[in-house]
Amino acid sequence: MKKALMLLLCCLLLPIPCWGEGALTDAECFSYYQHAFFIGDSITRTFANYVYGQRQEDPAFLAGAKFFAVKNYALRSVGSRGLSSNGADLQWNGRAVSLYEIVELLRPERVLVLAGVNDYAGEHIEKSLTYVEKMAQNLGKASPDTQIIMISLTPVATKFCRKTNYQALWDDYNAALEEACARLGLGFLDLASYLKGEDGYLLPDYCGDGEYHLSRAGNAQWAQALLDYAQAAYAAGEWSPKE
Repeated sequence: MKKALMLLLCCLLLPIPCWGEGALTDAECFSYYQHAFFIGDSITRTFANYVYGQRQEDPAFLAGAKFFAVKNYALRSVGSRGLSSNGADLQWNGRAVSLYEIVELLRPERVLVLAGVNDYAGEHIEKSLTYVEKMAQNLGKASPDTQIIMISLTPVATKFCRKTNYQALWDDYNAALEEACARLGLGFLDLASYLKGEDGYLLPDYCGDGEYHLSRAGNAQWAQALLDYAQAAYAAGEWSPKE
């Protein structure tokens, strides 16, 4: 009996591994997005091209993630079950599809959306957020297990604000978007904070066109933001890399 008690005591004193402690490797963090869809406009398409280039050197770089990005894609399309009126639709298997349709068909684990520039979201915050809410409702019906993560708008270059302070408008939208995501149960990735200088604008080294599209260095920061997001999800016990 004493031996049994001693054995039980020794077992209780053994260190218990705590899920979510310690830093993951980049490959482990990127596996968070292995079955994820990235949705967006030309900003996301530029990031996709960066990722494809990185995969030539490192096949594990966001391995498995898929990109559906088209120029002029807008939040109003994200919130709709149908196709857009301007022809800026996602493409799959050679045909135009809505976000609702592609999620319903393929059921990804996660959908990450960066859109709003083509809706002038900073000038129409309330209306833009109604599209986000509609998207949450639609995708919740199409694929209830799919996690939705909204990505903030990027900062803008200082010269892009000569006539209108778009940076202040986009900051207001990003803050409202973060609040809406918390209310709707969506994830929020604050990409803008990785790209701003001390003046609050897009750092010149991260700017690829003098406006808001990102350079190679800027897209590298986007990748870092994704790594950090996955690491935070792991630390919070929300997710763990598959063995």
